[in-house]
Amino acid sequence: MVGLDACTAVSSRDAPSFARLRRDRGEGVRMVLIALGAATSIAVARVEHADGAAVCWGDNFYGQCAQPVGLGTITQISAGYGHTVAIKADGSVAAWGYNNYGQCNVPLGLGAVTSIDAGNDHTVALKANGSAVAWGDNVFGQSNIPAGLAVITSIDAGGYHTVARKADRSVAAWGLNNYGQCSIPAGLGVVTRIDAGEFHTVAIKADGSVAAWGLNNYGQSNVPAGLGVVTQIAAGYVHSLAIKADGSVVAWGHNNHGQCNVPEGLGIVAHIDGGYDHTVAVKADGTVVTWGSNFLDQCEMRVGLAAVTQMDAGYYYTVAIGCTTPTHSRNSGNLGAIGSGSPREFAFDSLPPAASSVALTIRARADLNLAAEFLSVRLDSAVFTTVFADTGNDCPATLDEVVLTITAKQFNALISDGSLTVRLEASIGVSAAQCVDGACEIALFYESVAVDCDDNGVEDSCDIALGAPDKDGDGKLDDCEYALGDFDLDGVISAADLAELLSLWGFANPPYGDLNGDGAIGGADLAVLLDRWGPLY
Repeated sequence: MVGLDACTAVSSRDAPSFARLRRDRGEGVRMVLIALGAATSIAVARVEHADGAAVCWGDNFYGQCAQPVGLGTITQISAGYGHTVAIKADGSVAAWGYNNYGQCNVPLGLGAVTSIDAGNDHTVALKANGSAVAWGDNVFGQSNIPAGLAVITSIDAGGYHTVARKADRSVAAWGLNNYGQCSIPAGLGVVTRIDAGEFHTVAIKADGSVAAWGLNNYGQSNVPAGLGVVTQIAAGYVHSLAIKADGSVVAWGHNNHGQCNVPEGLGIVAHIDGGYDHTVAVKADGTVVTWGSNFLDQCEMRVGLAAVTQMDAGYYYTVAIGCTTPTHSRNSGNLGAIGSGSPREFAFDSLPPAASSVALTIRARADLNLAAEFLSVRLDSAVFTTVFADTGNDCPATLDEVVLTITAKQFNALISDGSLTVRLEASIGVSAAQCVDGACEIALFYESVAVDCDDNGVEDSCDIALGAPDKDGDGKLDDCEYALGDFDLDGVISAADLAELLSLWGFANPPYGDLNGDGAIGGADLAVLLDRWGPLY
């Protein structure tokens, strides 16, 4: 972190040096507050959403983690310094957070885009026709798309410069070039990937080797000897990262907070990115690993995040597209006044075959101020518990409330018929007429049980989002359908599947068709197939 003296000295719009803090945004005040321990001046967010939606944790000083209400499903997300951008399911762009240079002002008529990236204070996007669009801070020309750029295949925003890969796989770069970050090395040739850091640029060449140029004060542009073939590259603030052909990770550059200390046993990584002084990785199974500085909880992943489909590191925060189990809520509404001899009940129907994380909320305004006055809660006629014996009030202005936990085993046994009836019965002495505006209501909350047909610990929908085959688009893993004998993926075990099984007869260690798991195709597999004959679902 830069010292406070340097903080107050930086204020011009001249070309930034490495040892500078963010300009024109009261950063000096913010730094003083942090240094003095006034943590309440900085909002740290862990925003949780369901499948295909944004998940964010870390610094929320500018609202960069406070995504818009109704954002809905997104397909790509990118984190800048203090703003976040995303592509929605319809290809349109949403942006939120710091907007001092208009980096969150999506251009009118932009239309659908296929890729988007957030720089410090500017945003770049790639349209379906291969053209580039940029908006926000342009003091160094980073948002000026070069004339004649024509069709590009990828674009990336650095601190104050922008890089793109052209249709012929050559590189174009524009914006601030104070450290040579826009000076394409002679003989670079074609590249397969490119990424822009704060003041340096990294790329993967056609042969899988890495090239890097620009600022090199911490060795971030010194490609390690013997790195070999890599499949993905990322540039952080002053560190660089690569995924090798075997899925392992290599990191180099500034390591003051351990951002280059790849965790032991990390395993195969599918995606990686670097922030100011932290690193984030998505493993092949969609699980997340982070390391480096956790000053503003940027490495403090939200609890229960099972898998992500995409992830990006901002300055002091992290964003991802989450793959989590959605929570459902059902409510009875006001069932009216309750008293002895005047029970109230509500039937929750159309429930799933199984659920987890179940909670039942009972709310009442009733004659419940004495210890002998309480409500009995019945689940499908059986007494479950009593409530309000010691906590109830006599006609309170705000309804008394209690939250009950039901174990998944209990709940799933109760809802085997797809419904659950909750009945409230008042003890003797509770008068339904005591409260003029007597009321009671019942609310049910539960999570859908994750469907994990291949038992890999990741929900099937997440597996598919992460790239698992689903050729017929039915939301079921093809491998699991094959395992049932549905070789043509039509949901029915029929003659076509029988013919396919017979064509594999006698094969040892077949790619599919081994329905009984003995390592070969034979009579036992035929018996299993015939037993399942007909519609599977």
